[in-house]
Amino acid sequence: MTRRMVNHISIPMDLFTTVSPAAIRPAEPYLHTHPASPPKVIDGVLPILNRSQRPVILAGRGTPGYSAELTVLAEKWGAGIIHTMPATGVVPIPILWFLAVSAWRVKIRRPTPSPGPTSARWPAPPGGPETMPPAPCRYQIDFEPANIGLQTPVHYGIVGDVGQILPRLTDQLPDNPRANWRTTIEMLRGD
Repeated sequence: MTRRMVNHISIPMDLFTTVSPAAIRPAEPYLHTHPASPPKVIDGVLPILNRSQRPVILAGRGTPGYSAELTVLAEKWGAGIIHTMPATGVVPIPILWFLAVSAWRVKIRRPTPSPGPTSARWPAPPGGPETMPPAPCRYQIDFEPANIGLQTPVHYGIVGDVGQILPRLTDQLPDNPRANWRTTIEMLRGD
């Protein structure tokens, strides 16, 4: 049940009308304690994020209510933003860094035939073609520890409230506009 997946509990019909003399037991205090990565773990991802050349933020179901934080982080980090279906509308479309999910899937993730190792091709920017790494690094922030790496393996996971973690990352990341990557994002948005 902790993974928020479909569960089935059957209770016999005759128990619905049975009166119990027992008192209702209050919930254990630990059930209301939410896990969170310590600051050292959160800060540990910063050098890795700084090395990113073409960062993209995938906003998921935990991001509604954090549009401003995501936008500020994307602008400071120089990252594109795409979203999952539950996060539709979290980031306003006019934002420069917003990438349409369909453009991301069609132009970036579709592999092209190559004689060497399998890779995906980015649209050719003005300076010439660029190749996307075959296995991009993935980082995940989630409120539930069990969700880290559940759908896709990740290189680094941070557990906690997105509303507290995003401002911390934004404050500590240096401004990096990534002009070449920004040009590529603008080309993708132009379609």
